[in-house]
Parts: sequence; structure tokens; C-alpha cells
Amino acid sequence: MSKAFPLLAMLAASTVLIAPTAFADFIVESRLGGQNYGKYSEAGGWGNSSGKSTVPDVTAGIGSRYGSTYRSVAGEKHAYFKADLAVAGIYEVFATWGANANRKSNISHIITHKSGTTEVLVDQSATANTWVSLGQFEFNAGTDVGSVDVNNTKIDASGSMYADAVKWVLVPDPATLALLGTGALLLRRRRL
Repeated sequence: MSKAFPLLAMLAASTVLIAPTAFADFIVESRLGGQNYGKYSEAGGWGNSSGKSTVPDVTAGIGSRYGSTYRSVAGEKHAYFKADLAVAGIYEVFATWGANANRKSNISHIITHKSGTTEVLVDQSATANTWVSLGQFEFNAGTDVGSVDVNNTKIDASGSMYADAVKWVLVPDPATLALLGTGALLLRRRRL
């Protein structure tokens, strides 16, 4: 094997497996005391809610923000979550909210990414206390390289929408996964 595949033989003989650096998820929460709170801002009349999502990775006990979905009475509202990302790439973007009262459907989530903007309508009344995927998008690396705008522009009815937390999760590219898989197999074979 060493003559036909010298690189594989060399890797198989190695006892060290080098994995790429793991990048932490980037989470922004809407209340003081939450992760990356400085990356949250809003426009329109929002209030404090004691309700908080119970998903892993968020700060328990700090509550969230809520706003009326009734634009003709309460006006238009926007909650902005901005991302600082260590590396460029494809990220899956998630939002979460607690099981608060009077949640509504058709809550607009506008994701700003490398290629522009994408709007996703979310039914907050259907789910709570889970990370809801808004999709996968490409982002540059840097400060304020993407955002999610939670707003009431698609609904004008009495009810509430919630801004709790947004998360960006780096999606490994297939080449990296294949390399890690090959390395792990070679390391396993070496140990056998």
C-alpha cells in the first residue's frame, strides 16, 4: 500500500489527527444580560416580556421583547439582530421565542446576507421553545455582516410577536467533512 498510496500510508502511520478549528455559534439575545446584547436594536414600540425560550444555548431568566402585530393602531415595529462572524461561509440561521400569550402567524423575518435579503414568514403561534430554521445563507466574515429583522409588516391584526434570540450556525463544507471522515477512518485503522 505504501508504494501505491504514499500519502495514505503516511497518514495511516501518523498518530495525530488535525481537525479544523471549531467555530462557536453566534447568538444574539434581545434583553440585557443576554449573549451579544449589544448587537440587538429595535424600532417602534416594544415592551419587556417575562417569557423566555427554554432552548439550550440561551440565557435563562432574562425574558424577551414583544410588540403588537396591529400596525394600523400600534405602528410598524422592527427588531434587529446583527451578526459578527469569524469566518465566511454558509450559515444556517435560526430564531427562537418562548410560549408567550397571543402569538401570531405571518411574522416577517428578513435575513440580510451576502447575496441580498430573503424574507421568511414564521408562525410563532405554532411553535415555541425550539430553534426554528430560517434557512441557509452565505455570509462574509466580519462585524455586522448579516442581520435578521423581525417585524410586523405582513400582518395587521390584534396580537403579539416576540423577539427573543437569533443564532447563526456555520455549515461545514462537504470537502472538510470528507477530509475529516478520511482522517478518522485512517486513525481508527492505525489503532486497530
